[in-house]
Amino acid sequence: MLLEGKRANLVITSPPYATQREYDPTSGFKPVPPEEYVEWFRDVAANIQTMLAPDGSYFLNIKAHADEGERNLYVMDLVLAHKRQWGWRFVDEFCWRKTDNGVSGGWGNRFKNAWEPVFRFCRQPEIKFRPKAVGHVSEDCFDYSPNNPKSTSGSGLLGTGARGRAAEAPGAADDDGRFRGVARPSNVIEARTESNQGSHSAPFPRGLAEFFVKAFTDGGDVVFDPFLGSGTTIAAAQVLGRLGYVCEHCGQEIQNHQKQSMLAPGEWRPSAVGDGKTAGFHLSSLYSPIGWFAWSDAAKQFEQAQKNPALLQVFVNTVLGETWTLLGEAPEWQKLYDRRESYKVGTVPPGALFLTAGADVQKDRIEVEIVGWGRGKESWSVDYRVFEGDTSRPQVWEKLTALLNETFTTTGGLELPVLQLAVDSGFAATEVYQWARRQGGRVVVIKGDSRAPALLGPAAPVEVGPLGKRITRGVRVWPVNSGMAKEELYRWLRLDRPTDEDIEKGLAFPPGYCHFPRYGEEYFKQITAEQLVTKIVKGYRRHQWQKMRERNEALDCRVYARAAASRVGIDRYQEKHWRATEERLGLQSKSRQSASPRPQSPAPPTKPRPGRRVVGRFST
Repeated sequence: MLLEGKRANLVITSPPYATQREYDPTSGFKPVPPEEYVEWFRDVAANIQTMLAPDGSYFLNIKAHADEGERNLYVMDLVLAHKRQWGWRFVDEFCWRKTDNGVSGGWGNRFKNAWEPVFRFCRQPEIKFRPKAVGHVSEDCFDYSPNNPKSTSGSGLLGTGARGRAAEAPGAADDDGRFRGVARPSNVIEARTESNQGSHSAPFPRGLAEFFVKAFTDGGDVVFDPFLGSGTTIAAAQVLGRLGYVCEHCGQEIQNHQKQSMLAPGEWRPSAVGDGKTAGFHLSSLYSPIGWFAWSDAAKQFEQAQKNPALLQVFVNTVLGETWTLLGEAPEWQKLYDRRESYKVGTVPPGALFLTAGADVQKDRIEVEIVGWGRGKESWSVDYRVFEGDTSRPQVWEKLTALLNETFTTTGGLELPVLQLAVDSGFAATEVYQWARRQGGRVVVIKGDSRAPALLGPAAPVEVGPLGKRITRGVRVWPVNSGMAKEELYRWLRLDRPTDEDIEKGLAFPPGYCHFPRYGEEYFKQITAEQLVTKIVKGYRRHQWQKMRERNEALDCRVYARAAASRVGIDRYQEKHWRATEERLGLQSKSRQSASPRPQSPAPPTKPRPGRRVVGRFST
């Protein structure tokens, strides 16, 4: 790192674990036994303390392994040594929850590892802390000020906004003292492990490092990592405009002319299992020999790209040789969770004029979302069902048939059916075709096709008769450009909700706005489970949707429900079509309502239908 007499404002490191992994023998590093680890780490902690700024923070990621069926205690000893022997302040412990469910495997007496601790230390009570940099707008902030009789804290850790007497103003907060503000995240951080970091045995996600860089530094601050490892700490520092570059073993500056001696013993190492015939290579321009491309050239390009996202993408793709993630393509699930609305799951809110559904077929279940649609493609999630069962057997398909025959009650007492249900045929295609054939025209059999010219392309017959010819009146499959649908959905999910004052003045929600009932967190994590990334393939840029977590069924179901709405004709709807829909439902057209609408009478009571709720997967 080029400290140049400066002190590090932030230290993030994940040191070698005790006798747990094999390391490159040419590095000269030998694994440290657990009983010697604390003493071995003493000098490391002393060096960090010397170079850390007084208001800086130091984060240590390490987890003890298990020996003969029980956890080793050397990590606990290490934390205690920081506090009791070396004079550090032990401030906090973060939980890094691995959203890919952690390391796979099985053990005789314990479960697989799905989280790791990150310990936070500092030198003094006053530290640099930027919670707003990682905060999010929430309707569920709580007034923790001493003036609030319901609070016993006074810390305000969950949010910023109205405080004390200001929170007591009419409309500032609800009955529980909660209000709209900037909520701070918890100390549980979700990040997927990254398996594309060369041959390094302990992939450390850049997203985890970025969280700490944002929350505990400012632009231009120095970030230090005494154990460079896979380099994600320094990558996070560079992307966010901080400074950092180190030697993995000695922490000293490396000069450009030293590359020549470093490149000579270099070797290619496979980081993924291939087919044995095709070889792919990944190499950063930082490896360029002397006279080709200097590190100073890379630094200049990086500086020039800081104010231009397009140039920064070119730098990441062509200089670093890495995949560029289009930041912000996937909305933050927490923001969507915080803006949930209070309408009841299974009922159709005002504004929704017709219903569609999207079904995702898995080996052991079928997941379905029912979506209501209104003017401007504004949408409401009405219900989400999961039908458990072997999809090669008829029982689970009977449950899906029952759903198709249900109606859903509006707030005015009307019963709306599902006009179109789109079911994906990517899995269990034979069973999908057989079920769809029995349902008639209300079911659309779809299959993902990135080449489709529109969100829903023209259908093609797929069934073949005895003579090998396609049956024109048999089941047809409609190609769905799921990438196009996801881009549209993510644009809609990033739309801002009008303020309460604007809603009182009659301001409508923006076209495409998505409303959600009070589903649990898992739904929102699934609907934001993918990112649009750009990869260089044979010298050309290609956009690809990449899963950021294992489960994404809610996203697929929403895409399929959108395809079903396209089949209904929503993309061609004009105001006359919406008025005609309202007239068929016996509703007053919005265009004919007066400026001061009459109060609506309460909805007539409806008798509950036994067995209507099959499985509400995301209900809270």
